[in-house]
Amino acid sequence: VSAMASHRVQRFADGQHSWQNGCASWPTWQQPGAPSWGYWQQPAQCWPREQQSWALGGWPQGYAETSQQVVTSQAEQDEECELRLSQAVMNAAAEGNFDLAHQYFLALREVWLVAHPRFRDRGLSFGKFNRRYQEAFKALRNTAERLCAAQHGILPIRQYVSVSEDGTPSLGGERESHTIRVMTFNMLSQGLNDMFSYQFVVLPRGRGDFLRWDIREEMIVEEIHRWDPHAVCLQEVDLDPALHGRLRQRLEAGGRFTCTRVSQRKHSSKDGIMMVYNPHFVKLQSDVDAQPLLVDDSSGPGNSVMSAVFEIVAPDHPCHGKTLGVLNTHVQAGTIEEPACTAPVIRALLGYADRIVADYRLVAGDLNGCAPAARNAASEAGYHSAYDAGQHLVMEAGGPVVTTHNDEYHFSGELDFLWLSSNTRTRGLIQIQSEERLTPTRLATHPQQSLPGPDWPSDHVSLVADFELL
Repeated sequence: VSAMASHRVQRFADGQHSWQNGCASWPTWQQPGAPSWGYWQQPAQCWPREQQSWALGGWPQGYAETSQQVVTSQAEQDEECELRLSQAVMNAAAEGNFDLAHQYFLALREVWLVAHPRFRDRGLSFGKFNRRYQEAFKALRNTAERLCAAQHGILPIRQYVSVSEDGTPSLGGERESHTIRVMTFNMLSQGLNDMFSYQFVVLPRGRGDFLRWDIREEMIVEEIHRWDPHAVCLQEVDLDPALHGRLRQRLEAGGRFTCTRVSQRKHSSKDGIMMVYNPHFVKLQSDVDAQPLLVDDSSGPGNSVMSAVFEIVAPDHPCHGKTLGVLNTHVQAGTIEEPACTAPVIRALLGYADRIVADYRLVAGDLNGCAPAARNAASEAGYHSAYDAGQHLVMEAGGPVVTTHNDEYHFSGELDFLWLSSNTRTRGLIQIQSEERLTPTRLATHPQQSLPGPDWPSDHVSLVADFELL
């Protein structure tokens, strides 16, 4: 078993999962009338009796003794389990039995958790390995939609955290007129949503297929509108004109916002980064500049950075005529063990920002985590994270900052940031709402609600902060 699988199997054996190695004690999500997992019942047939002893993390009796046989047996076991469970999902979905299809799919997802670290041992490409899971999840989504058509959800209430001049945070208050409001939001592109949501998203009964773009797009637009930011940095904007074109049209309706062009994240990506701004408050001085993110004068994580200079044009603002340089980025995801934004990466990003000719600077986006050395490097360069000012009030549920769905199926933590130059001061921010999977504990159980969910459009939360210019 690979190192990752061994790590997970051991964690499950230590009690962090509701099933145990080598037995058929199945997850707590099994409901009355659900399939009898002890004998792997399918809609019209049962699994062979000799398979009864197999459960995820435990292996069939008579398991191969040599290392080569082990690899072969693992590959065969993974293939058979994927085939049978995915077919069970498809059969139940075809019969319109959402509950049964959903139970089978959750079991299939647990197979994925163990099988994906070693799929290359089977001679599969990444795309081919994913395909069976994606097709099964798509069938489940279609069944959910037939059962009850998805409707626009209700975004969660998020409280305002005021920050006094001496840096003391408190709940309540509202934005002050002399501040500038900025926002960063990884929207979850529809392409990546369709590709990877099977890994961690749950579909509550009666809420339909809320992963549809038209449903998520409406909530994304509403989330931006309700905070009325002066400048927005968006990540994972679909390059498909039919998708981002409609989003642009809705944001620009009535002249409330203006959108820049979309810059491709990297050469193989089908999504990119984009900025949105309030033309009544700021004016874009020149066209945005987008270029590859290079680290130490070499090819770096493979992502682009987008920069722009905005002039404050609101006539009654005390900083009328001042300029704000904004850098929007999406750093390529790193490994499980290390955040993607290391000290060399943050120095490269801040180097780009410092070359922007402006009075004040902001570096925003999905950095896929900041290593401690990266945080120290940013501080030494004179930048501060806006959400650090909220201290213990940043998370509604308390505890460490988590900005993305986090569990064994979707590793996360504090991935998104708003870094401000030293001549600014955070005066307020929007608290991160309490969600089942916005937690530092990586559970292997299946949640009741995921991100995205019926009432939230992305796997990330948005970050919104108000700052004053010093």
